[in-house]
Amino acid sequence: METTVPDKLNKKDQREYVINLIAHVNHGKTTVMDNVLEYLGVISKSMAGEARLLDSRKDELEREMTMKLSPVSLFVGGAKITFLDTPGHLEFKSLTESTFIISDISLVIVDVMKGVTERLRQLVRNSSDNRCAPLILINKIDSLFKLGSSGDEIEHRVSTIIQNLREVVSVPIDWDLGNIIIGSAKDNWSIGYRSIANRIVGKDVGKLTMKKALRIVRTVYAQRSAELLKLSERVKRKVNPGLKDRIQPKDIVSHEFGFFSALHASIVSIQPADLVGEDISANETSLAESDVYSMYNQIYHKESTKWISSGRSTVLAVICSNTLVEGTITAIGRTLHGQSLSVGDSVMVVESTGISECKIENLIYFTKTFDNIEVAEGLVGIQGLGCKKKGIICASGGDPEEAKKQLNQLKWPIFTPLFTDVITPAAECYSSVIERLTRLSRCEPGLFLSAKQGKIIVRSDGVLQMDKIKTDLEGLNFTTEDQSEVYQETVTKGYGVVKTQADNEHKNYAIYLSCAEDSLEEEMERNGYRRLFGRECYVKYPENAPHMLKMSISALLQNGPFLQEQCNKIAVEAVPTEDLPTGTLSQIYLESNPRLLTNHTILYVSVPSVYAKATNTTLVKCASHILSTNVEESTICFEVRIPVAEIKQLTNVLRTQTKGEADILPTQTLYYTTPDKIEHEQALTLALRERKGLFRKERIE
Repeated sequence: METTVPDKLNKKDQREYVINLIAHVNHGKTTVMDNVLEYLGVISKSMAGEARLLDSRKDELEREMTMKLSPVSLFVGGAKITFLDTPGHLEFKSLTESTFIISDISLVIVDVMKGVTERLRQLVRNSSDNRCAPLILINKIDSLFKLGSSGDEIEHRVSTIIQNLREVVSVPIDWDLGNIIIGSAKDNWSIGYRSIANRIVGKDVGKLTMKKALRIVRTVYAQRSAELLKLSERVKRKVNPGLKDRIQPKDIVSHEFGFFSALHASIVSIQPADLVGEDISANETSLAESDVYSMYNQIYHKESTKWISSGRSTVLAVICSNTLVEGTITAIGRTLHGQSLSVGDSVMVVESTGISECKIENLIYFTKTFDNIEVAEGLVGIQGLGCKKKGIICASGGDPEEAKKQLNQLKWPIFTPLFTDVITPAAECYSSVIERLTRLSRCEPGLFLSAKQGKIIVRSDGVLQMDKIKTDLEGLNFTTEDQSEVYQETVTKGYGVVKTQADNEHKNYAIYLSCAEDSLEEEMERNGYRRLFGRECYVKYPENAPHMLKMSISALLQNGPFLQEQCNKIAVEAVPTEDLPTGTLSQIYLESNPRLLTNHTILYVSVPSVYAKATNTTLVKCASHILSTNVEESTICFEVRIPVAEIKQLTNVLRTQTKGEADILPTQTLYYTTPDKIEHEQALTLALRERKGLFRKERIE
């Protein structure tokens, strides 16, 4: 069982393991944490698998979904182990991916019935890129037993999952290596390479292979009450006389293979100091190359003096995110090897947004009683810092510029939210809304806020984050408006002549307008064009062209006359001519078949094969365009181009249609193009022009 915190703090050789949990939503991550809490004695064994104790928010309990980051630390067997329970849902990916920077191990939880989803692949790739050692838990094995699956079918499912994961991890994974375990978090058991099955079988089973382990447990789950009673006696499990006929297979298996035992054995078999392999700091590499490499796990377990102290700024700890502990914003930090933090220390918090001088008010370990400590090493909760999201803690008095360089050496995850919503609070609630949203934003690495003219602009990863905001703002008066769709405009092709005047001299210029949809900047520059405004707006005119003409072209590109939006993907050429004027620059533009551009992204939609036809029909009917499909054993993945504003509605439809099984993954790709369906473009154009007063419907008297 867990030893006391003071006992462990006095041991200089204490080992530390920081483990983030990654899984697709509903694959059993929170139930795994229930079993950890059961081991700690926080909840009873009968509650483990059902309690969802870490899901403490109202919306988490209602949705049965983790929506925040929860650290849990325990001291056991000479080691400090901290689990970082993170949301599995895509819309909270920033909470999951922010933990990679301070983690040694990623506990990858896979539902054996659903296999390796596209979302899980993405998470495992990111974890592997950050050199977190993989520990695979193939969960919900009991589901196969209860379905009556054959031994061969069960082994095939498990082997397929392992093979799929091998394709995305960068290190070997194998049962015999101890980094694969099987189990059922709901039934409170797990088995690994080091588990002992002699007693439950009644003889020496020799080497416990994965095949043997699966067949042993499958056999137990197939037994009836009389056989289960005999097994209880064999494994010395006490049975209440009045409950002898109520023994369940899971009671026997969980007694003999307690969930935490195999998990703990696998964790401590991984030596954190060896996670990165060779220490390349001794190699003849540049400082930058060496230090970026040493960031991955090594700085928490091995001396790295070049990076930790340059003589002008000493880095003490890395902060991955904030969380709330009993209502207080608490930074989740991890000290570097050989460093410590003390209550009362004055420190420098370095973030991408700036540097602040702070005093550490309190330090806590994330144990079941949130132990307050005076001096901390390793992963710790830090209170009193002004850290907005993530950063590093440096010794006070260091060189700020040097500290910024050290901050930028770390491989921080980059979050680029796709969705924009505007919250308009009632005047009397404005300060309260700002206060609550600021607290939430500090605990959400991928949630960004800005205030403008009494409105709060929220950039997020989707509907669930906005629902979370609405939960936190309950009791306050406010309205919300989705502004995820961004419009621009372009033209197809046009020509006209404008009349200009300079120095009392009239001169005509031919104006050529064309779409620059597929143009390369280098090619346009070779043809004499130059790019404006950081967009794909290209202009070409003589150096001696009238200043007023140049200004008129720039003004038109900044505010097109068709939709009063910025122009993009357009080339404008002005050439002197003797031809007679045909109109103004705006008139020529409006006669050049102007079109609407909207912000699009690439979306991957993965669904079980049983929903393939229905999903294809939905994608064809909506404002998206299917670019490709990839069929796997039990799933089909669609690569889709779609306007950003359509993603929320599509997500709701697909999740309802597939009973929550749809895996919807936006990419970082963001670009502007015309809608794929002309009727969609026409409807949007009409609505936009009408809203801006550029077009009014005829009224029949």
